[in-house]
This record gives sequence, C-alpha cells and structure tokens, in this order.
Amino acid sequence: NSTSAALQQATIGDITGNFIGNYVSAPRAHAYGGAIYNYGARGSTVSIGTISGSFIGNYVEGSTMAVGGAIYSSSDITIASRGKQIQFSGNYALTDGARENNAIFMDTGINETVLTFDVSEGGDILFLDQIDGGAVNFTGATVNYNEQYSINLKGNGAGDGKGNILFADKVNNVSSVTADNANLLLGSYD
Repeated sequence: NSTSAALQQATIGDITGNFIGNYVSAPRAHAYGGAIYNYGARGSTVSIGTISGSFIGNYVEGSTMAVGGAIYSSSDITIASRGKQIQFSGNYALTDGARENNAIFMDTGINETVLTFDVSEGGDILFLDQIDGGAVNFTGATVNYNEQYSINLKGNGAGDGKGNILFADKVNNVSSVTADNANLLLGSYD
C-alpha cells in the first residue's frame, strides 16, 4: 500500500490483525506511519481503541522527514497482546536515503501522549525496533526532542504465562515509564 493501512481523524474502535509490508512513500515531502497514521489537531477528540497484532516490515519514506515506520500517533495508544505473542520487527523510517529502525513515533507537539503496552491477559509483546517521540514541526521538517512522551506497562503479575514485554532496541526520548504488575525484559531476542 502506498498510503497508511489505517488512517483516522476521529474515533475508531479496536484494531486487531497483523500489519505486514505496508508503507507510505512521499518522494518530495514528509511521511508518517507506514501502517497506522493517528493524527488529531490540538483540542480534537481523536482516539483509537486497543491495537493488537504484529507489525513486521512496515516503513515510511520521505525526502524531508519520515517517522513511525509502523505507527505514528499524536494521541494516546495502547498495544495489547490479548493472550498471544505479538512482535514489532523490521519496521523503519527512510529520510532522504538514511534508514532508521523505528516502529512507533509518538508526536508530543499536539497533545501529551502516553504509549501503553498491555499484557494483562497473558501473551508477550516483543519489541525488536526502536520507539521514538518528540514534537514534530510539520513545516520545518524537524523534531523538537525537548517534548517527551510517557510509557505505561500493564501486566498481571510475575511468573510463567503472565505476559512479558521485551524491549530489544532503543526507547528514545521517553520522560517516564510506569509499570503496573508487568514483567519487563531488556536485551536481545534470540
């Protein structure tokens, strides 16, 4: 697809399914969200339900700016395992030929944004790509990294079958991480 698989500017419910090989290409402009583009202007009521599924090999390509190889969001989003193993891998942003492994970009320039990972129903979230965020200046094709997003981790306790969240790559520019009964693994994935 040459446009995001799921573009929304209002309120939609839960999104369930795997997003594989989606892309946005803007050879003479900016590009955002290879599979999901979730944008709302200041003061709008943009919301998206829980997202559950793997994101593999999605990308954005732009000449002046490209962010969010799999997902771009200017409002809160929740990624949930729902008892399954889901994975983010091979997602990237390509700006004027320079590649950066990046799955999710949280735009903080419009609203304060929170990225939630939920394994409270069991299953695992394997995050093998980078997560990034900041305030996007759409006209100047820059990101202000002085504005940060937050991460919330939700689980259902320790032990086998309780759900794990693995970060095997960088989590950039996050202001805070809150964990609620979550198993968090940091490091490589074998």
